[in-house]
Amino acid sequence: MNRFVQIISVTVLALLSVSALAQSEGATTPDPQPMLVSVDAKGDDVREVLFDLFKQRGASFVVQTGVFYNLYLNLEGVPFETALAHICRIAGLEYRIEDGIYVFSIAKSPSVTAAQPPTTPVSAKKQLDPALLDKEITLRLAENDIRTVMRAITIKSEVPIEVAPDVPSFKINAYLTKTTVRDALNTLTKAAGLVWKETDRGTILISKTTPIEPILKTETTSATNVGAIIAHCDQCGTGLKEGWKYCPVCGNYVQPHTTPKKGGGGT
Repeated sequence: MNRFVQIISVTVLALLSVSALAQSEGATTPDPQPMLVSVDAKGDDVREVLFDLFKQRGASFVVQTGVFYNLYLNLEGVPFETALAHICRIAGLEYRIEDGIYVFSIAKSPSVTAAQPPTTPVSAKKQLDPALLDKEITLRLAENDIRTVMRAITIKSEVPIEVAPDVPSFKINAYLTKTTVRDALNTLTKAAGLVWKETDRGTILISKTTPIEPILKTETTSATNVGAIIAHCDQCGTGLKEGWKYCPVCGNYVQPHTTPKKGGGGT
């Protein structure tokens, strides 16, 4: 009987020792510390900033075509995820992780909810804040789809912009430096032969121009000259139309040109 009691006591002590050891090991194991990084950018391309950031992290990343932004920031000894979140927010980017690789692209603008049919004879109209159109933005996108460019403007200005479904997928260059949203819309739509207007949903709609009735040819007016290229930009060679003061591609100021009028015939 005494031997049986001794065996039970030894077993209990052994179990208690194992439990105490496990608790001790769990208590002494430190929590993993987040990796700290430092980033210093003075107008550097966001792609170069990401390269430096991921070099410190020892991770892989890919940047999709069309991403371009000049960054001004200084981050010293901050967690990697915190630095990445700030860079994406400032540059208007988003990312996903595929097979352990970070893939960056331009962030998509919030989708605009389609207007519901009015339930009453009088429907409430939403007006866009005019001050938003005077907000200055800086944007550099080369040969991007017009819808991608408008999404980027929405992200930077908070102005919801829609592009009509029948507008073709134009490839345009958007080099804008401290340009108001209003001037940016005027320049880009004019270069693409489009128009923009405010809607009763509080958004901006980009659409095709309204067809104009053919102009009858007279002695002083020729329909064939409407919208014709009359000069070229001396900086990039882009064709310029009558009345243009700025090149729609490189933004260079150009001397306004007018179509020369035909002189009267001699006697």
